[in-house]
Amino acid sequence: MSGTAWNPSPTEQQVIDALSESVHHALLRLREETDESPRTVALVTTGDLLRPYLSVTLPGENPWNFADARYAILGDEHLAKLTEQWDLLGDPSELGLADLDGELDRRLRLMEQALRDLDCAGAFGRGEARRQVLLLTETMPPDPATSGSTRRLNPAGELLQCWIEQACEEPGLSLDLVAAEELSDAPDQLVPAPTNALAQLWGTSPGLYLADGTTIYGPHSLAERNETFEVAEYAPGWVLIGDDSGGIGYLMRAGRAIFDPTHEPSASDVYALDLGALEEDVAGIGDWVTDDLYGWLVRR
Repeated sequence: MSGTAWNPSPTEQQVIDALSESVHHALLRLREETDESPRTVALVTTGDLLRPYLSVTLPGENPWNFADARYAILGDEHLAKLTEQWDLLGDPSELGLADLDGELDRRLRLMEQALRDLDCAGAFGRGEARRQVLLLTETMPPDPATSGSTRRLNPAGELLQCWIEQACEEPGLSLDLVAAEELSDAPDQLVPAPTNALAQLWGTSPGLYLADGTTIYGPHSLAERNETFEVAEYAPGWVLIGDDSGGIGYLMRAGRAIFDPTHEPSASDVYALDLGALEEDVAGIGDWVTDDLYGWLVRR
C-alpha cells in the first residue's frame, strides 16, 4: 500500500469528542451575541502544536484575516478545558523535524474530525446556508499542511475557490490548456463532477495532463473513459477519475457529487488499481493513494 486511510484511535476519538463539544459551546455563545451567521470558522493551533483555539469571521469582515476579526478568539473558556487531554497526546518538543510533520498532520486530523462531527449535526446549517460558511483547520504561523483538511471539510463552490486563490498557503494548480481546448471541442459530452474532490479540481482546470503521465479526466472525457473500461459493470459503486498512462487507473467512490459531511473522509479517498483487474472491492485490493486529490496533484 502506498498509504492508508486515516482512522482515529480510541484515545484520539476522546479528544475529537471533547473538542467538538467545546466548539459547540463556543458557537452557542456566538449565537447569543449576534444574529449574523459566521463566514469562516477555524480551529487554530500553533507552530508548536498547543491546544487549539476557535476563530470566526462574520460577513463584511476579511474572511482570511482572523487577527482583526471581532471574534479572533471565541469561547476560549470552553476550549481551555481541553488542555490536559491535548497535552496527553504527547510532547511535540521531543520530536525531530520528520516526526513533527507527522504529528502536525495527526493533530490537524483530530481538529478536522471535530469540525466534521459538528457539521454532520447541522451546526453550520444545511443546503445553501452551509455553502455560505467555510470550515478550516489552521496553524499560526500558517502552514501548507492545513490545505487538505480544508478541502475535505467543504463543498466545492465559490467560497472554497476564493480560499484556494486568495488564502491557501500551498501553490495552486494552473489551467491545463490542453484539457481546456479538449473541453471546448466537446460541448455535447460534458458531465457533472461525480465527486466533490473532482468538482474542486474542475473549478480550476477541466482535467490535467502531467509530465509524468498522470491524467485526470475532465467533464468532456470522464464518461467515455468509464464506458471504455466498463467500470459500472466490473467496479460498481466506483468511478474512474484518471490513470497513470501505464495501465493503472485512479478510482473514487461514485455517487458522492453532492457534498455530505457524513460521507467523509472516505468520499475523498483515491485508490490505484490495474485497469485490467477492476472489481467491486476497490478499497480492499487497490492501493490507497490520497484523500486530497487536489493537493496530491499540486505535489506532483
